[in-house]
Amino acid sequence: EEYPAISSRAKKEGAQISWCDETGIRNGESNARGYVPKGKTPTIRPNAKRTSIIKDAMNPALFIRFMGRLVKDAGRKVFLVVDNLKTRHGKMVRQWVAGHAEEIEVFACRRIRRSCTPMNTLTAA
Repeated sequence: EEYPAISSRAKKEGAQISWCDETGIRNGESNARGYVPKGKTPTIRPNAKRTSIIKDAMNPALFIRFMGRLVKDAGRKVFLVVDNLKTRHGKMVRQWVAGHAEEIEVFACRRIRRSCTPMNTLTAA
């Protein structure tokens, strides 16, 4: 499905649209920028409303756990737009999503363009 159709359905159904795109970072990221006073240790703090930081490699069980937390926190149906990472399309994931169809729908986006993703989570009004 194209994003405009997903967005339109989300508005009609009162669903939350969330985007899921795996990004890898490492502790010693050389191009990270920020500010910390001299003598203080820099830290990365996720915005709990929009970002999850998972320290392990993504696998089907971890993705299912992520979706379960997302559904619980949303308090309404979730339309989850995901990248094409193989982990997100396996049999175990498909079965879990089918069993939670009233709570979540997953849409595969083969190519997520930056212009379409101004932030990690978009909420349909």
